[in-house]
Amino acid sequence: MGMNLTEMSLPLVRRRSAENTYSHAGGVVSILASTGDTGGAFALIDSLDHAGHEPVLHVHEREDLLIYVLEGRIDVMLGEEWKQLKQGDSIFLPRGVPHTYRVRTPVARSITLITPGGFEEWFWKLGKPVSVFGFPDKATRPTEEEFVRMLEVGERLGVRLLPESTPF
Repeated sequence: MGMNLTEMSLPLVRRRSAENTYSHAGGVVSILASTGDTGGAFALIDSLDHAGHEPVLHVHEREDLLIYVLEGRIDVMLGEEWKQLKQGDSIFLPRGVPHTYRVRTPVARSITLITPGGFEEWFWKLGKPVSVFGFPDKATRPTEEEFVRMLEVGERLGVRLLPESTPF
């Protein structure tokens, strides 16, 4: 799955910048550590989202996620149960369990640890590189064309979008 840790340039030091940030669904994600950086062990994502952002209900078949809220409030649905998270809270989202979330404050920022790595490709394929580090004006729902692309990328990455979550 790429290079091992002894072959990498360590230590890895990275921060949010226009070079590693992608706009996606009215938010921005900065890839702080990718699969290539960690020998496939994990990816680390910094997310900044607007109120109203709500990913399609989905299941990761390959990865576990841990979300840590840095700022704002996020309601996370895991299985059929909603959990309210605020600054300083974290939640573990195991593979195979449907989940989504809703941003409940004007802005929310979180860090997501994804293990093993690989899911960051979602943002490379579906997001748009930012030319200037900034924040979109509002959260957006995917268009029908974007949703079809999400299904294609999800199939390759082992992420299943659930039929009842179709935004149309």
